[in-house]
Formats: sequence, structure tokens, C-alpha cells
Amino acid sequence: MKLGNVFYVGQENEIGHHAAPLINLRDVKQEPVSGVLQQARPGDLAIFFSEHFHETRSAIRQLQESNVATLYAIDGILEWRNAWVNSADEPACPWTMRPVLCHKVACMGPAQYRVLRNWGNQRRLEMVGLPRLDSWIDDRPSLSAAVDRWRARQSNRVLVMTAKCPGFTPYQKATTVKSLSDLKNYFDGVAGTDASFQVTWRLTEGLADEIGVENRMTGIQGEELRSQIQAADFVVTTPSTAMVESMLEGRPVVMLDYHRMPHLTEAAWKIQSPEDITQCFDKLTDATQEGEADYARRMVWQETLLEDTLDCVPNATQRLNTLVDRMLIEAHVATQEKRPLDFSKPLLTREDRQTPLVNRSVDFSLLYPGAPEFAECDPLVLQQQTAELRRHNQQLELQIAQLQEELSEAHGIFEQIHRHPIAGPVVRSRQKMLDWWHAIRQKSASQESERATS
Repeated sequence: MKLGNVFYVGQENEIGHHAAPLINLRDVKQEPVSGVLQQARPGDLAIFFSEHFHETRSAIRQLQESNVATLYAIDGILEWRNAWVNSADEPACPWTMRPVLCHKVACMGPAQYRVLRNWGNQRRLEMVGLPRLDSWIDDRPSLSAAVDRWRARQSNRVLVMTAKCPGFTPYQKATTVKSLSDLKNYFDGVAGTDASFQVTWRLTEGLADEIGVENRMTGIQGEELRSQIQAADFVVTTPSTAMVESMLEGRPVVMLDYHRMPHLTEAAWKIQSPEDITQCFDKLTDATQEGEADYARRMVWQETLLEDTLDCVPNATQRLNTLVDRMLIEAHVATQEKRPLDFSKPLLTREDRQTPLVNRSVDFSLLYPGAPEFAECDPLVLQQQTAELRRHNQQLELQIAQLQEELSEAHGIFEQIHRHPIAGPVVRSRQKMLDWWHAIRQKSASQESERATS
């Protein structure tokens, strides 16, 4: 059966790096909205990277009326301000994804899946991941490697970034500028000291000129960003998908966000006020044993946040390709049967996500430095220590049992003394004298304390 054509909708500079992984697997036509509307036929599939603007939303409706399947391949995180706090004249649709217009949505991770489900899109959602990050997932360093890199750093190299849109209202943009200015003032203040930093600024929408720094952003394609992340020890960014890419490279990510809005994507380190800046970098550069433990523990938490934000099961590209195939089959059958498209059932199954398990277990010696219980990793040594501890525990249990028996005998003797007609009254009188003397000493000590404080 001959299936329909696949279109990736948008200009080359918008969709090039989004579409590239799928294009390497199959025939995909990259076309602007007008080209897709002219060329698409019933049974075809159109993939969108955005539903934000009127032209796109109108095209989705027209294509669906022609029995063209539509897929929204989300290529970034969700952001609270973008969803709920836009200006009145915002050119993008103020209720994007509530609900989604396309027949299906390729979600990048579990957290995004949950949010979109709660926005009323349950039947549209498919867990795919982010195809363009497949190679990043394959090269993802271990926690131990990330901590070793942190220990071995010769300087404190910081990459500071902003999202493509640093603010959705004039007030939001001014707030972002304020946060960047505070950060610059901090770096200027510690320059030339042991706590100094080498800072690379990668800022959007002219923010570098506003705060007076050199901007090192020359393009939005992935390779430049990846090389800059790899050259950094720490990454500071406003809420953006760059957080995910930096986490995949094993770099500690600091979210810079003065807006005090809910975060749909979280970070293990945050700067939400000027007072947070010094504290944050003091922790990040603390080379003491406790500082290293705090770093390792937060990196474990960052790993957890990453796997909630991004589906890290390898080969998202193949899952997207499988989803495209199954959507094309439904579109073909529906067209042949002259009925509307029906994508109400899940198309990707558990088997589509099966992959060899990658061991990302935690080295607990990093989390508990100085604790001998977690320092030894040799199984033979641990078995020997376990055997010795069990033997020692058995000996202690025997000693406890013997002492309990002796204590029981002592209680019996004591009861006999108390009941004795001569010894009993003597013992009770002695106890009363001891209680009386103890009460006098307590009262005297209390009076002495009161005189000392008066």
C-alpha cells in the first residue's frame, strides 16, 4: 500500500535542526505553510513545530478538513509566562495547546505529557522524546564523571544564556534585564579574586547591549550551543530548553528567574533574587567535603529532573518515525473508506520504547563523603565485612541475653530484700534520705543560679 507524503511545515531557518533527524530516515518535504496548503492531499501528513500563530492554526484546520493528518512535534519546554501571562497585543495565540489543534502531539518528556494531559489533550498525546537530542543522550556522562570534572576544573567558567524570548511583556523583559545586570555586577565584584569567573554571555533580543557585555551568540543551531556548554563549568540560564541540553552534558544548571512564576521545568540550583547570587555560587564553588557532597546530591536531583523533563529512552528519532508511519496508515485507510480521520487511540506502544537498560546507579560515596560504609566498592571485601559484622552481631545478642538473665535475677533478689522484715525498712529509709538530699541540692543550685542572674 502506497502511503501519503510527509511535510515538515516551516521555513528552513525555523525547522532545519528540528526536521534533520527524521529527514535522515525517510523522505520528508520541508515547506512553508503556503506550500503545504497547495501540495498536501488527503492521506498525507503535516508535521508542525508550533501552533502559536494564526497562519499555522488556520492551516491545521484547513488540512484536517481535507483529511490530511497533523502532528505537533514539540521541540522545547513549556513555560508558564508563555502560556498564561502574555500581553494583550501578543501576536501568538493566548490559548496555544489548550487544547492542541493537531491530531497528535509528540511530547518531549513525562512532565510535559502530564501538563498537556491536564490541559485536556489526553487522546492526542504520544511519548516520543526529542529526536535532535538523540546523540546528546548517547554521550550523556555519568554522575561520577560530572563530579570528577567539577573537582578537576582549573577555573570557574560560566555560560550565561537567555531564552529566545526573554519576556512576554515589557515588564517581564525589564525583570530579565535586572536579573542579568545583578549577575554582571556580582561577576565584576569578584573579578581578580580567588572567586573570580570567566563568563561567556549568550543573550537574545539585544540584551547584551543593554547590560554592556560581549555577546557570543552567533546562531541558534545546536552545534554552537553544544560547544559553548562543553566549554563551561556552570550554566546559568533563564527558563529554556537549553537547560535540558546543559543537563545532558552533565553541567550544573542554575535557573535565573526573578519572575516568581510557577516553573513547568525545574532546576537543582536557582537564582530568584539578588541575594541568591552569592549564596548560589558559594555553594557551586565550595571545595570542602560538605561542598562536594552538596554538589553531588544536587546533581543526583538534576538527573531526576532531567529524566522527568526529557524522555531519555534512546532513539526518539525512531519513535517519531514509527508514529509517522502509523499516522500515515490511518490517514490512508480513512481516505480509502471516505471517513474522517480517527486518532483517538494511542499509536505508540510499550514495545516501541523497549531498549537495553542503561545503568545510571549512584555512587553513594559521593553523597556521603567520609562515611566508611560507602567507601568500599569491592564485592569480596564487602562480603568479608558482612560476614564479620554478622558474627559480631551474634556475639552481642548472646551477651545481651546473658545480661538480661542476670538483671532478672537481680530484680528477684531486690524484691526479696524489700519484703524482709528487717532489711526492707532499712533500704526504704535509705532511699527516702537520698531523695530528700537530692531535692535540697536541686533547690540550692536553683537559688544560686537566680542570684547569679539578678
